[in-house]
Amino acid sequence: MAVPSRGCPRQASAFPCLLLIVALASVLLPECSLVRGARVRFENGSVGGDVSSSNRRYLLDNGLGLTPQMGWNSWNHFNCNINEQLIKETADAIVSSGLAALGYQYVNLADAIVSSGLAALGYQYVNLDDCWAELNRDSQGNMVPKAATFPSGIKALADFVHSKGLKLGIYSDAGIQTCSKTMPGSLGHEEHDAKTFAMWGIDYLKYDNCENTGTSAKERYPVMNKALQNSGRKIFFSLCEWGQEDPATWAPAIGNSWRTTDDIQDNWDRMTSIADQNDQWASYARPGAWNDPDMLEVGNGGMTTEEYRSHFSIWALAKAPLLIGCDVRSMDSTTFELLSNEEVISVNQDSLGVQGKKVKKDGDLEVWAGPLTGNRVAVVLWNRGSSLANITADWSDIGLQSSTVVDARDLWAMQSLHFFPDEAKSQQKRWNNFNHFPCKFDEELIRQIADAMVSTGLKALGYEYINLDDCWAELDRDSKGNLVPNATMFPSGMNALTDYVHSKGLKLGIYGDAGTLTCAKTMPGSLGFEEQDANAFASWGIDYLKYDNCHNNGVSPQERGQEDPATWAVGIGNSWRTTGDIHNNWASMISRADMNDKWASYAGPGGWNDPDMLEVGNGGMSMEEYRCHFSIWALAKAPLILGCDIRSMDNDTYSLVTNKEVIAVNQDKLGVQGKKVKNGDLEVWAGPLSGNRVAVVLINRGTSKATVTAQWSDIGLDSSAIVDARDLWEHSTSASVKNELSATLDSHACKMYVLTPH
Repeated sequence: MAVPSRGCPRQASAFPCLLLIVALASVLLPECSLVRGARVRFENGSVGGDVSSSNRRYLLDNGLGLTPQMGWNSWNHFNCNINEQLIKETADAIVSSGLAALGYQYVNLADAIVSSGLAALGYQYVNLDDCWAELNRDSQGNMVPKAATFPSGIKALADFVHSKGLKLGIYSDAGIQTCSKTMPGSLGHEEHDAKTFAMWGIDYLKYDNCENTGTSAKERYPVMNKALQNSGRKIFFSLCEWGQEDPATWAPAIGNSWRTTDDIQDNWDRMTSIADQNDQWASYARPGAWNDPDMLEVGNGGMTTEEYRSHFSIWALAKAPLLIGCDVRSMDSTTFELLSNEEVISVNQDSLGVQGKKVKKDGDLEVWAGPLTGNRVAVVLWNRGSSLANITADWSDIGLQSSTVVDARDLWAMQSLHFFPDEAKSQQKRWNNFNHFPCKFDEELIRQIADAMVSTGLKALGYEYINLDDCWAELDRDSKGNLVPNATMFPSGMNALTDYVHSKGLKLGIYGDAGTLTCAKTMPGSLGFEEQDANAFASWGIDYLKYDNCHNNGVSPQERGQEDPATWAVGIGNSWRTTGDIHNNWASMISRADMNDKWASYAGPGGWNDPDMLEVGNGGMSMEEYRCHFSIWALAKAPLILGCDIRSMDNDTYSLVTNKEVIAVNQDKLGVQGKKVKNGDLEVWAGPLSGNRVAVVLINRGTSKATVTAQWSDIGLDSSAIVDARDLWEHSTSASVKNELSATLDSHACKMYVLTPH
């Protein structure tokens, strides 16, 4: 495969790197036979990710770090300028909802990890670095949190961080002092300090290498490992030995990760050299034991966006720890988009746990690749030079047989490509962004969908719009400037299709774009043709227009929530997207819910916040996760636009999308968007309904079974209120409920109620 790629560190250039996932589609054989289970082999081993029993004997067995750790560390941005308020604000920003949707209105930092939605993506550790303690130990030999910066103590801070569903990390040193020389190291105090850390509730220890008296790291680090094992608490052990004694060769038995390099700095040259140094140790990494090329500099301002994209791509492919090093309370939308790319993160967190590596170098033009689960391969094409260049990865470079056919997913452009053997050096193919039928639809499909909408009873429940998305028109307008329906897909034209849909008592929607081309680049946008296209849509009998935001030439306003449309779109449209495109997985769905939630007060009859279409029935989530998806969309008065193939949906999907009681919450005439009223992994969402009723969703976003409770004060009820609670999924009623509503829920499960006061 080949793409034009630019890696000029000092220019605002297009693509210093391209990150792809390549999935085996088939192997070309006579009569198009399909071979399943093909294995991808790399130079020093196969695609298989199992750690042999002989290797397991040399791994630290504390059950931690089965995928590379994700979180935040204070050092890169704040150095010694840290305090407990900063840490609390960061924790909040990692967890909550929509990163001040990218307008960053939060003044707080634990708040930042929460509010940004980063926690939902897997960023779980909030790590203090150097300078948190007083210079001297107390009379009993204990480390003492610095009174001026951590007056409440570390135990209270750990409790706060844990309350956000996050984990707290701390810093020490395998020497007599830390690197800043402002606090003592743990050399000679390992057992004492490990027990202290455990007592405080610490989850992670970064263990540095300064002031070490010249003793070998191989002697000093095992002592702290043993102390942590004896502490009574599982603590992730991160060795920061700087790679001086080749820790990859001995540290897997001692720690969960080990630094392979000296400190990173926020510039291109340092970042790329660190990547190269780390690469030589790729074969030593595995689940529970990871090479660490140091923290991320993304967002600290020393590199361009494209350079940061390269940085994040290589760290993800190399199974490096993803430890954010910027101020998450105030990062801009570009930084957030880089750090929150779920598809790139999934490469890093892939359960196979094999570190990707550099497989081809042609001067400044490089190919990096590594195997993933499901016989897939992750590939980075990286231009480290100063001018535009074409980079080619031959199948032999990345462990594929020459006859292999693959589907390739561009993880930054979020485009799906298709490569055949004789097309392996062609340009990228086109893509589109809708849920189940990516540019593969025609008038017969739409007619069948209309028939199914009626025959399944969906129409009777209020599902009335059938919306065409991208790719319905020819690439060029006609001689009069009109959009032309694609002759192959819509030979009867749009008027005939509209008439058919209307004959079923339904309405037809169509897609346009406020740019020169649509997102798929297969048809024109409406920029400069608004009047003409609107008249055409009206003449065809169109009832609904979805208006996208690709190829807009930088003209404002930009939709998809980029310029806070909730604040101005109410005078322009009937609904407005508040988020980027949804993807068919839990993390994407729940982060879209969080982003949408901050705009709740702007929604009302005739003008609705839109967190994107429903993924229910497309197969990427469990049934309980889909139940949560549908419940939150209903409560939040989001458009209920089905995105699955309703002609073939199973009974479980049908029962979810046809629940009349849940739909009634969405369609309630009061028209007030419900919102999140209680944060954390155990959330409460609520909103008022007509008749003085209240809709409530209890949701467990955590990883284990837990009890979720809504106090009356959480949901706006008087403490003396007595209600009848109707469970909308069980279709049962609990009479005369007082004080609170509570349910024990499995991970990623929910309950939805309507409360009717007596």
